Amino acid sequence: MMKILVATDHLDNEHIQRLRKAFPTVEFTQAVDQAAILKEASSADVILGGMNPEVFAVAKNLKWVQSSGAGVERFQFPAFINSKVILTNASGIHNSVSEHALGLILAFGRRLSMYIRFQSEHKWDRREFEPWHGLFIDELMGKVLGIIGLGHIGHEIARKGKCFGMTVIATKRSPVSKPAYVDELLPPKGLGDLLRRSDFVVICVPITTETHHLIGEKELRMMKKNAILINIGRGDVIEKDSLIKALKERWIAGAGLDVFETEPLPSESELWDFENVIITPHVAGSTPHYSERLYDLFVENLKRFNERRPLINVIDKKIGAGAGPYSSDAR
Repeated sequence: MMKILVATDHLDNEHIQRLRKAFPTVEFTQAVDQAAILKEASSADVILGGMNPEVFAVAKNLKWVQSSGAGVERFQFPAFINSKVILTNASGIHNSVSEHALGLILAFGRRLSMYIRFQSEHKWDRREFEPWHGLFIDELMGKVLGIIGLGHIGHEIARKGKCFGMTVIATKRSPVSKPAYVDELLPPKGLGDLLRRSDFVVICVPITTETHHLIGEKELRMMKKNAILINIGRGDVIEKDSLIKALKERWIAGAGLDVFETEPLPSESELWDFENVIITPHVAGSTPHYSERLYDLFVENLKRFNERRPLINVIDKKIGAGAGPYSSDAR
């Protein structure tokens, strides 16, 4: 009998019971603390959730890991990378991330963070036409939205941005076909062109050897002085010190940041004090629908696994990104 270890608290007991009913010939067990995971992993064929080198070392029967998140950096250790174990991620269930990105874009476009501060001070200050950090209150229509990484999340940001009348340009690791709501699709080498032209730049790429510190001083200096940088991807994609310098010296107009190199963001970080920075504590993916979407994805993948069909969101473990037609470049 196949044994599946559910090593995440995203699924509750009701989900486990539903899995048992849907797959009566499969043994399901759940563990969320390290000691219990180590015990159960030794006989597991499949793990849903996280994993580390200690767990992998005892999981001798392991054939497939379904990550409960989109990021797969925690799986980037040599023994696992060099193994034949399949890794899939949860890309495609993070609709809230695209909404969060658009929320940050709107907050800057309409200068909402400034007005919220005025509200806390009981201050009636319209300041409609005076520039604030190089920004005027403005419309999104006609603005250029640049998306770094056109995966599942990037697609949704592009589609929603187009609804606001924005011109959408994007980069993709392996450009194939261009969706109708993307005006221009570029390969990674087109990053400089995207940065120079965009009013809003949204980072959607996963963290890989190729994307670590992808945005540094050189790239930040390419951006327009009135441009906004939004990061809902991974904190390590941006070189932190260069971003702080860019904000201090006004190379760019501002930044909306949901992810950081060090989390929680240290209280002494200068980023907290910039008026032209909006910080959210890695909550872009938060949604009450997450568990159900993860359940649905896992059920579909488990059916495919049992039928020896290609899985959804297979990851190339050596680079930490999508590996084929059923994969994603997304966050």
